Amino acid sequence: MKLHLENQRFCYVLVLFATSTLFSVLFLFLMPHPILNNIFPALFLFSFIFLLYTKKQHHHAKIKAQKDLENTVEILSRLLYSKDQTTVRHTQRVREYAEIIAKYAGASKEEIKEIGMAAKLHDLGKIFVKEDVLRKRSSLTQEEYEHMKTHVKLDQVVEPLLKANLPIAKILDVARLHHERFDGKGYPLGLKGEAIPFASRVIAVADAWDAMTSWRVYRNAMPEEKALEILKSGSGSQWDPKIVEAFTKAYEAGEIKKVKENHRMWIVKKQKQTLEKFESLLVMGA
Repeated sequence: MKLHLENQRFCYVLVLFATSTLFSVLFLFLMPHPILNNIFPALFLFSFIFLLYTKKQHHHAKIKAQKDLENTVEILSRLLYSKDQTTVRHTQRVREYAEIIAKYAGASKEEIKEIGMAAKLHDLGKIFVKEDVLRKRSSLTQEEYEHMKTHVKLDQVVEPLLKANLPIAKILDVARLHHERFDGKGYPLGLKGEAIPFASRVIAVADAWDAMTSWRVYRNAMPEEKALEILKSGSGSQWDPKIVEAFTKAYEAGEIKKVKENHRMWIVKKQKQTLEKFESLLVMGA
């Protein structure tokens, strides 16, 4: 298989970009040598196989890194579950809301997955909140409210992770900013507008919706119509208008209601299972 000089140059450049190895650079300097002209078919085949192997290894490494990240998120969420099961159910709904909102806002599949993980950990800092404040059955005092706000202050956790360039750091960094306001009057950093990460702006709307429409020990759930009105009135001040618009579209499409209904059915199922276990224990004790 003889190659003309022009074809040799083209193929050697392909080898260079395919392998990114020192020997391919040397071949570029040595061409057009008669010996290389004879061994080129084998060289090109080797380069092609090497490229496929490298891509396969990179793909496996990427999958493993993603799996490790998801496992880390799951472990951290279980820490929160051990502290407060009610908060965990809240974070599960917020995650689903956030993923739906992100989809309607035009986020990519990868972005949606990251937003979902961040939403799952958005209240992770509550493991540091005092038990009596977290479980209080009435409205919080101003002092208690200020203490509750510290659940987003994860600087001592996030900063070292960011410096170490660990993937979980990005997730936690986004999660801790879900109380920032679009007008810059939020906390913990007082970021404004698009200086707030996109994922944080999505989670802020999802979190607010679930907080308003869910039952609390100190108040009943707000009607959805009123909650939607509050979101729209806060568009541009508390929340990003584009995110509120995306939420509205998802709500009108019926996707938001599905989340609440699915969780309601899950609770009914769990209650039924608990009752059945209790009844079986009574029968055994009779």
